[in-house]
Amino acid sequence: MSESTTSKSDVDKGRQARLRRDAREWHTVMNSGAVDPATRRSFEAWLHASKEHKQAYFALEQMWRDLDFVALEAGVGVPAAAPPPRPWRRRVAFARPAFVAASFALLVVAGLTIHAISTGILSGRAQPAFETQRAEIREIELEDSSVVTLGAKSQLAAVFTEDSRKVVLFEGEAFFDVAKDPLRPFFVAADDTLIRVVGTKFSVKRTPDDVHVAVLEGVVDVMKTDDLADTPDARLSPIETKRLTAGQKIVAAAASPTLPDADTVQQTTPGAWRTGRLAYENASLAEIIADIDRYHDRPIRIVGDALGGVRFTTGFQVREIDTWLAALEETQPIDVIDRGQGEILVRPRR
Repeated sequence: MSESTTSKSDVDKGRQARLRRDAREWHTVMNSGAVDPATRRSFEAWLHASKEHKQAYFALEQMWRDLDFVALEAGVGVPAAAPPPRPWRRRVAFARPAFVAASFALLVVAGLTIHAISTGILSGRAQPAFETQRAEIREIELEDSSVVTLGAKSQLAAVFTEDSRKVVLFEGEAFFDVAKDPLRPFFVAADDTLIRVVGTKFSVKRTPDDVHVAVLEGVVDVMKTDDLADTPDARLSPIETKRLTAGQKIVAAAASPTLPDADTVQQTTPGAWRTGRLAYENASLAEIIADIDRYHDRPIRIVGDALGGVRFTTGFQVREIDTWLAALEETQPIDVIDRGQGEILVRPRR
């Protein structure tokens, strides 16, 4: 019985290995730039021969789509990162050093993408297309039928092609209701954090110090990599990925190359700010003031770095900001100084 089970397992492993090998070979052939009608008919016959063939091929193609995305956003073309494919022969030796080196080069490009975003390469190519003013919340329907709710004082750009869907959050926060398209994953870039989804509902907030991601429905992958040194030969670590499901959140620090573990959303619903409610769990006063500053009719500024680090769990409606500030002054050793038509100062009580 044991020998039979082992034999069956070995057969299955061998079949899966051959399937992956065939998918890799066909992918190289079909992207070689020299496909004649007979070769295309042979490929289509193989592809439609079974569901497993389709799954293996499209899984491989999805990986290359993702690499294409990061290469393009980093300003690096795939041909520049890897040598052009050789003219196709009946069998392709995928274990050759040139192929391994090309694969490594593309993985390095994947690592470079996050740095490209943070250093302005991506930002320079995609200018903000949507922008909101103080206290304005705007709903935007993108060309793929995805809907973005843009929070107050926020900026966002969307770049769509036949192969990819990319959004850059330059400032503020946004809630995404992403239309499902398995062949075109939806990417959101915010500072040095990259979020990848297929179809789901989630919120992203960008602050000077970190990026907040919270999921209402579906699954979201949050990705980071090590910060890069200025030298071109800086060592890269693989992209770190944390998967979030409905009801989970993560705060990705801009100064950290790693991601914390996902946490559970407890005090509020992701995207609750769309209905005018601001809610926080163990949030710094600096984060809270930065948020309400985007909704208040006058600028609000904290005086003193130490005060900004004090943490609160609280919630209130946008229309209750003045009431919340008054309660803050009454219950904490904090002065809230109203300068009339000018800014409001929040500082330690003297």
